[in-house]
Amino acid sequence: MKRTLIGSVVVVVALGLTSCSAAPSGPSAAASTAPTPASSTPAPAGSTPAPAGSASGTGTGSAGCAALTKADVAKYALYVQVLPQVRRQSSLTAVRKEVVSDYTPAKLSAILAKLEFLRGNGVPGLGDPGPALDYYAQVNAALATLLAQSDPVPQSAIDTYVAVVGPVGQSIGKQVAINAALSELCTNLT
Repeated sequence: MKRTLIGSVVVVVALGLTSCSAAPSGPSAAASTAPTPASSTPAPAGSTPAPAGSASGTGTGSAGCAALTKADVAKYALYVQVLPQVRRQSSLTAVRKEVVSDYTPAKLSAILAKLEFLRGNGVPGLGDPGPALDYYAQVNAALATLLAQSDPVPQSAIDTYVAVVGPVGQSIGKQVAINAALSELCTNLT
């Protein structure tokens, strides 16, 4: 438990640093990140909306951000940290009894669905959130399968789940692309 808490604190600090490093800095940053008023003239027929996160704020980024709350973002950050912690029966039992968080596969699935607008809107150098969203959906589904089994779950089944998750650091590191895109597109949530 102590190791899990320390790991969570490290990840939270890393997430905070990611948010800070993804944000532009300098005098032009205020101008580039300030929201611009939406045009009052309608878009011409057949035109393509501005891309997500564009200065016009008319792309899927603004709609996606509006669908998210700060609580959703906080829960996403916590839930995806729960996923790689399940490595033996005791940690599976803790997840099942909601000892560390109120994580359930359904709750994470709902938040991941809200984050889908980030797909294809990566921050240069930090990657596209799409593969990370796919990874977390796959791991979440694998954990749902594990949680559906009766206790005690055989260690071999847990080991199969761990093989899907991979190393803890790799799993947690997949948040970087998602967090950077959220920081870039949803300034109201960071």
